[in-house]
Amino acid sequence: MSDEARNNNSKFEPPPWELEAFEALARKRTDEQAALEALAGAIAPADAGAAPSESTSVVTEEIESIVDGSVPEPAEVVVGDAPKGPEGVPEKTEAQKIDERRVQAMLLELGREETANTGSIKLVARIASIVTAIVGFGMLFGGLMAIQSAGGTSAGVMGSGALSVFGLCFVAMAVWVWVGSNRTKRSR
Repeated sequence: MSDEARNNNSKFEPPPWELEAFEALARKRTDEQAALEALAGAIAPADAGAAPSESTSVVTEEIESIVDGSVPEPAEVVVGDAPKGPEGVPEKTEAQKIDERRVQAMLLELGREETANTGSIKLVARIASIVTAIVGFGMLFGGLMAIQSAGGTSAGVMGSGALSVFGLCFVAMAVWVWVGSNRTKRSR
């Protein structure tokens, strides 16, 4: 059986563990299509007697491109008969106000998460960095002492060099942890 015949006969079925995600995607697409049709229906009765204006076609093109997932090109926005505030700026709709409230709530929650008390974690990090630095300096000192007692053999020199390098790595890690635990958050 050829690949073409096999592809035409079988319909794609997602694996069972991803079935829920595919169903959610299908619901999202149908909701977007329904919103597009509702928006097109809302625009059409307003212009039922008149020919479609340029702004209506631009809006329709932008909506279709958003639903398709592509990014629309910037176009001039025509506000029309939107209610205006005291400075001539269009007032926000109820949906925009709700979105702003949700965004503010999320930002407040993130602010609380960032300012969690980390005093005990800082103490543990400082103690760990001190212990790591002591171990690192011990390894470095042991490696330098081993060079003297190696007697010039290549195995002794390589072993003591490796011990010294690991000691330096431990010291560098201790400094990194110490600096990271003492770093304060700066407000923006």
